[in-house]
Amino acid sequence: MLNDYYDFRIWIESSPEVGFQRGLLRDKTEYKVDTEDDWINKWMPEEKRYIEAHKPQEKADYIVDGNEEQ
Repeated sequence: MLNDYYDFRIWIESSPEVGFQRGLLRDKTEYKVDTEDDWINKWMPEEKRYIEAHKPQEKADYIVDGNEEQ
């Protein structure tokens, strides 16, 4: 597992809604594509499965509150 190769692990905790909105904004701004369907039907379900199976937040050395305004 790659976890063994990391010196320091940071987990950014945010609600699914915040992550969704930020991801859409990033994709539209940086990549100039509308990825809403991909986010809803692919990315978010896969991310949820990964988090439930691997619990990366429990292995983090530092947790950041990603719900705060930027």
